[in-house]
Amino acid sequence: MKKIMGRVLPAILVATMTMSMLSGCGSTTKNVNTNGSDESFSGTCVVYLMGSRHNEAVYQALDALKALDKYADVTFQINDDADETLNEKVPTYVAAGQQIDIVYNNNPLFQQSYVDGGVLLPLDEYVEKYKIDMEKQYGKYAKYAYNNGQVYGIPGAATVWGLYYNKQIFDNAGVDYPDDKIPMTWDEYSELSKKLTSGSGPDKIYGALHLTWPMYWYGQAIMALGGGEKFYKEDGTSNIQDPIFATALERTYNMMNVDKSIRTNADIATTGVEGTAFLDGHYGMMFSGTWVLNWLADKESYPRDFEVGIAPLPVDAGTTQKEWGVCGTFSLTQTAVDPELSFNVMVDLVRETTKRTSTEIYADQTVSSDLLFKETVEKISEFDKQITVDQVRSIFLNPDMIFVTEKVAGKNPSDYQTVITEETDLYFAKEQDLKTTIDNIEKRGNKVIE
Repeated sequence: MKKIMGRVLPAILVATMTMSMLSGCGSTTKNVNTNGSDESFSGTCVVYLMGSRHNEAVYQALDALKALDKYADVTFQINDDADETLNEKVPTYVAAGQQIDIVYNNNPLFQQSYVDGGVLLPLDEYVEKYKIDMEKQYGKYAKYAYNNGQVYGIPGAATVWGLYYNKQIFDNAGVDYPDDKIPMTWDEYSELSKKLTSGSGPDKIYGALHLTWPMYWYGQAIMALGGGEKFYKEDGTSNIQDPIFATALERTYNMMNVDKSIRTNADIATTGVEGTAFLDGHYGMMFSGTWVLNWLADKESYPRDFEVGIAPLPVDAGTTQKEWGVCGTFSLTQTAVDPELSFNVMVDLVRETTKRTSTEIYADQTVSSDLLFKETVEKISEFDKQITVDQVRSIFLNPDMIFVTEKVAGKNPSDYQTVITEETDLYFAKEQDLKTTIDNIEKRGNKVIE
C-alpha cells in the first residue's frame, strides 16, 4: 500500500519538541497465502499502547504472540509511556516520519481526529484479504472500527457503565435498594437521589455523585436517541435542539440547584473531586464504568467502611437494560513499515487479550472470556457479600442490553464537545438560561462542525 505522508495536515502538529526516535528495521513478509494460514513475518513492530497500557492482560497477550512461530522473527518494540499528552504528540511523530506501526485509540474522539488528520491507514484491504467479518468477530463493538465508511481500527477494550450504591446510606434513609435486574428510569433516579440527600456542610450526604464529565448530563439524552452520533442531524449539523437534550439538561440543573442532591459542577471542579470520592461515604449512588470494580476489590488502596451494591444503569423508559460506553481500537499509522504484519498483530493481540482479561471487557466475540471479572469479584465479595460474578456479568455483559456510544461521534467531535461543555457550564452556574444555552450550542457547534 502506498503511504501518502502529505495527508498529515499541519493542523494536527500540536506540539513542538525534541523527538525521541524509535528506530525500526525494515520488515518483510514471507510465505504468504491468501487466507493467511501459513504466514510468518520478520522485522520490527513498534506498538504504542497508550490507553491500553493499564491492563496486564495486554502484556500477557503480547508475550503469547512472541511465542508464536508466526512472529518468531519479529522484534516488538513496546512504548507504554504514561505521558498523558502522548495522544497529542503521535500526529507530530508520524508527520516527522517516525516509525509507529500500531497505536491505541482510547476513545472514538482520538480515532476520528487521527483519521481527519491523515494519521491512520485504512484497513479495508486487509479485512477483505483475511476474510474478517467485523460484525461477527467484534459484535456490537464493530461500529467503533469505522470512520467515514472505512475501517480504521480493530476494536479492543470496551467501557460499560453501571450504577453503584452505598447500602448504608440507603438503610439510613429507609429506602429499598435498586433492583439488580430491572433498571429504574431517570425520573426515578432523580427522585431517589433527593430522598437519599440529608444534612448540610461538610457532613452532608448527597443522593448521588456526578462528576463534571458531560455524559453525566447528556447520557440520558443519547440513551434515548441512540448514542453520541445523535448530536448530529442526518445532514451533519447540530441536533442539540432536539427536546431530549433540554430535558436532560434541566433535570441535571434541578438536581444541582433545586434539590441539591448532587454537588454543582463548579464545586466539583474547585475541590478536585474524582470518582474515588464515592468511597468516602458521602454519596448514595454513582453511575460509572467497570473500572470501579477494581477500586472495590482493592480495599487497601481504596478503604471504605460500607457495603456497595451494583445495579443496571437507569434508562429513559421501559425495562430493557441500556448502557453507554465506548470501545477503544488499535490502528495502523501512516509510518507503519509493514502494514500487513501490523494488521495481523492487532487482530491477534485483541483475540489473545480477550482470552486473558479479567478486569476489562475486550471485544473479540469468537473466543472465550471466562476469566472476565472472576478474580476481581471474588475479592469484592469478601466484603460485599451479595456481589457475585453472575450478577456483575448480567449487568455489564447482558446480551440483550442496548449499547450506545457515550461520546460525541461525528465530524470534528472534540471541538463540538468543547462548545457543549463551555455552554452547559454557564447554564449550570446560573449565568445563562436554558434556551440561550441550547441556542448557543447550536450556533457555535455548527461553526466548528463546518
